Amino acid sequence: GGVVGYLDEGTVANCYNMGSVKAMDSYEIYVGGIVGYSSSGTVSDCYNTGKVSADAFSASVYTGGIVGYMSSGTMKDCYNTGDVSAVSTTNNEKQDTYSHAGGIAGLSSGTVSGCHNIGEVRGEARGPYYTTSNTYVGGIVGDSSGNICGSYNTGAVKASASDISSIGGIAGRGKTISNCYNSGYVGLVSDSNARSVDAGGVTGALQTNGTVDYCYNLGSVDIAAYYYAYVGGVVGSCNGTVSNSYNEGNVSASTSESSSDAYTFAGGVVG
Repeated sequence: GGVVGYLDEGTVANCYNMGSVKAMDSYEIYVGGIVGYSSSGTVSDCYNTGKVSADAFSASVYTGGIVGYMSSGTMKDCYNTGDVSAVSTTNNEKQDTYSHAGGIAGLSSGTVSGCHNIGEVRGEARGPYYTTSNTYVGGIVGDSSGNICGSYNTGAVKASASDISSIGGIAGRGKTISNCYNSGYVGLVSDSNARSVDAGGVTGALQTNGTVDYCYNLGSVDIAAYYYAYVGGVVGSCNGTVSNSYNEGNVSASTSESSSDAYTFAGGVVG
């Protein structure tokens, strides 16, 4: 991290980073503009303006503008303006790859509140055809099983994966999201050929029993997948409840495979 590598039950407050933070390895990577890995700590009133990036070979990667990986704890009143990138690749047919990128956190199982991002967020995961190569990319959190509230994103959110991409203006994959909005572009990088894509202005994939409440999207959601596309102005793939939320952005979805096995679901609010 730009300030702390590993945070365990401590507090990081009123700190900032303006330099680039970059990591490359063949093992799991946790990279954040402020903290790399946070285990039940608190990060508050911090900001990052530097570029944050990680490249992993045959391993998972977690990259965030503020925190790379937050296993629990709280992050509040933080912001990021730097570009965030997470790339995981492999040429091993027995090795799966996962990348997680977020404007605030790559992965969070805690609470994120009062945060915002304006930097571009990009995640990529690539491997041989029969491997699992998934990417989770969000304007605030790439992959969230916790709470996100009172936060917003204005930066572009882009993903590329040879298998599954989950992309959202707030969270790529989300659980509980409230009082948030997105005005940034949500889509794929130009050379992406993902087999399946979940994309939404707020969250690409809403997990089982998840909720999205009092949220809205103003940005365009533009997806062209290979086989399957679930695309919505607020939520792409929904396994929970969406309430008191709306979309004013353009929604576009398509698949390039012409067989009957391919399908597209697109909606102004839910795909």
